Amino acid sequence: MHRIEKEKLKRPPRLIGRLAASIAIAGAISLIPIMLAAYFMVNYLNLPLYVLIGLTPVYYIMTKWIFNLTFLVVARLQLKPVEEGSHEVDMRNENVRNWMINVMLTNSATSFMGTPPLGQTLFNRFVYKFLKCKMGPGATAYRISDPYLVEMGASSVGGAGSFIIPHISEGTN
Repeated sequence: MHRIEKEKLKRPPRLIGRLAASIAIAGAISLIPIMLAAYFMVNYLNLPLYVLIGLTPVYYIMTKWIFNLTFLVVARLQLKPVEEGSHEVDMRNENVRNWMINVMLTNSATSFMGTPPLGQTLFNRFVYKFLKCKMGPGATAYRISDPYLVEMGASSVGGAGSFIIPHISEGTN
């Protein structure tokens, strides 16, 4: 292995840069439908300015949902495999690096979807399943830190306020 490749393996993954890039991609993609809708309303519906301004809350809600769903897809596409078992916390360990990336992406995606009282907890099951959580029929959970590591049986419930953390840390493991 070359010296540069060895150095690259020793440092932690660039989580902030990856998160910023993911947010920027989702933000740029989510603006496209809003701009098209505004263009359509101005040029084809000939709505007066006061109506366009009055529709601002609708733009906000649409943009938020489009961004959230787009970020969810961007996060899902970047998830990396993590092997089960005990792993030493070392940046040269690919499982540790992948776990750090996955935690950052899944926690950001679920945070963007929201938590009560204003969040969309109704959709937690679908969000977690999309992030590779194995959930049986009727299973639901309030909060999961690493959905790709969780398996829940039929009709299992992680009730309101619960936080499922499918990993433990002890010492350097």
